[in-house]
Amino acid sequence: MSDPVAELIANGGARKPVQVFEDEFGEYPGPDNFPPGIIGVVSSDLSRYTDFLSSCLLMAAMLPLGTGVRVTKGVDVSGNCNLICRALQDHHEWVWILGDDHTWSQGTLMRLLAHDVDVVVPHCLKRTPPWAPVAYSHQNEDGWYVAADLPEKGLTQVHAAGSAGMLIKRHVLEAIGDPWFRPAPDAEGLNEDLYFCQRVREEGFKIFCDPAIPFGHIAIHWVLPTWGDGGWDVSLVHAQDHALRQPGIHRLSREYERKVKEAEAVEA
Repeated sequence: MSDPVAELIANGGARKPVQVFEDEFGEYPGPDNFPPGIIGVVSSDLSRYTDFLSSCLLMAAMLPLGTGVRVTKGVDVSGNCNLICRALQDHHEWVWILGDDHTWSQGTLMRLLAHDVDVVVPHCLKRTPPWAPVAYSHQNEDGWYVAADLPEKGLTQVHAAGSAGMLIKRHVLEAIGDPWFRPAPDAEGLNEDLYFCQRVREEGFKIFCDPAIPFGHIAIHWVLPTWGDGGWDVSLVHAQDHALRQPGIHRLSREYERKVKEAEAVEA
C-alpha cells in the first residue's frame, strides 16, 4: 500500500506548464525551469499536523516534472534521511528534506532551487523558547554552535543548519558518500544534521540560508520568523493570526548590551 502523503504530493505531476510563479514574496522562475529531484519526508506520525498536509497539497501543483517522493517513518532520523538520499534516481538532481512538523508557502522549493547553490535552507526557528534560528554562523571556543544573526534578506552563507527544508544538490551527496547522516548524538557529540554539515564543509562545499524564505515550525502554534523594526521577531502564529510576537534572541541581546552601556555611562 502506498503512503497517502506520497500520493498527495505525487499527484501534482499532472499540471499545466508553469514558467513563472508569483506569490506574496514576489515573482521568480516556475517549476518548468528546474530539473526533478526527490522530496523526502521525515516523519513519525504523518497525520499529526493538518498544516503540514496543507503545505504538501499546495506544493504538489508546483513541482518540477519527474520529481519523486520518499516518505519515511520512525524515530531514526539519521536512518530516514539516508533512505531519502538513497532514493535518488539517475534523472534526479537534488534532495529536499521535509519534516512533518513544518509548514511552508507554495513557492518555497522554487525559491530555493533558483539560488542554484550546493546546500541551502529556508529561515526556520526552533519551536521552544527562545526560538533561535536553526542556522549557525560559527562554533565558539567550546565548540558550541552559535545561532546566526541573519539579515532581513539576501542569501547568507552559514557554518551549519538544521535539515528542515534543506535543499541538497546531487553532486554534494555523491562527494560525501553513503551514509550521509549519522545517529544523534554520535561519538563526537553532533546530531545528524550538524554532522552532515560538517561533512559538507570537509568536502569543500558551502551552506547557505535565505532569511527571506520563512519556514514555519509547528507546535500548538507555528513558530515563524518575522522581520520587525530593527531585527527579527518571533511570531507564534495560530490560524494566521499573529497574536503573540516578541523580539528574537539577537534583538534581545543587542537591547541588553545597550542597557549595560547606558548604565555604565551613568556610573561614569
